[in-house]
Amino acid sequence: MTKTNLTPEQISEIQAAYRDSANPKKQIGILADLYDTTENAIREVLGLPDEPEGNKKKRMFRSYDQAIKEDVVRAVLLEGMTNREAAEKFAVPYGNVSAWVNKARKKQAEFARYAEEVQAEQAPETAEAPESAPAQVAAGKKDITQMALQEVKEGVSGLDTFLDGYAGICVLRNDEREMMRIICARAHGFLSGMQTGINLMRGEAKVVASDS
Repeated sequence: MTKTNLTPEQISEIQAAYRDSANPKKQIGILADLYDTTENAIREVLGLPDEPEGNKKKRMFRSYDQAIKEDVVRAVLLEGMTNREAAEKFAVPYGNVSAWVNKARKKQAEFARYAEEVQAEQAPETAEAPESAPAQVAAGKKDITQMALQEVKEGVSGLDTFLDGYAGICVLRNDEREMMRIICARAHGFLSGMQTGINLMRGEAKVVASDS
């Protein structure tokens, strides 16, 4: 095979895109562009004979704006449209739609796995040995403020993780990204203000305790 680093997943995607294409002959060229390989390498994956040199034609490459990619991916992932329907609506080759959607889904899967790992790492930290009733009463106010602060920290951290995870996925529009950026900045500001308030409250409590 001319291209030797195609993964089993890519080979499966190539076969499915070719099988579902409206114009199989044209689809071979589209797949070669998508996977950065030769048409004969795609033909070998599909079990087809190599095309004779005399029959090969120079192909025109077309690039698509990021906005088109975002609209296509949003239509499939958020609006429930099929790859074929999106290809017809936006006048984009089926192979391009499949490649963009698959890339977005892989990013989503990576983000989901990362979120699960973060939750798994945080779970043991929340489990503490039970304290005696007097100790719980004595530390009640401190525990409540600390718990509230921890909840806010986890919320802000989760928001950061969400935005980082979707940074490379064509799902959010530019205005939506800007809105999420503003929300994230305000969340960090709220967390900082809460931390400052708790520190001031604890400092006043120490002063009162020393005066008494």
